[in-house]
Amino acid sequence: MDKWDESSFINELHANHDMHLWVGHNGSSIEGVMLVQFARTPKETNLWIVGVYCDRVKNYLHLIRNLEQWALLLGADSVLFEGSHAWYRILRRHGYSTPTAMLRKNLKNLWSN
Repeated sequence: MDKWDESSFINELHANHDMHLWVGHNGSSIEGVMLVQFARTPKETNLWIVGVYCDRVKNYLHLIRNLEQWALLLGADSVLFEGSHAWYRILRRHGYSTPTAMLRKNLKNLWSN
């Protein structure tokens, strides 16, 4: 894409069925990035928002709402979202829950027998 706009981003995402990186900027600096992908299994189709990394979380809520509506129109069963705790605090009011946990381990602390 030469220039980002919401409709061309969504059309390209649907056409290629692969992962896309969206970069939001204000003309002089990057304000945030979002990584998304359709994840299809034999049982369901999900729009996976791998992550949104930005300074102002609330500035991206409108895009998430539009992606939800678009994913539903394309037959997605749900939206999967990985993000910080700030995202959970904001999105739980919009029906998001935490059915799974993402765990992190520092590999300096290896298992011992």
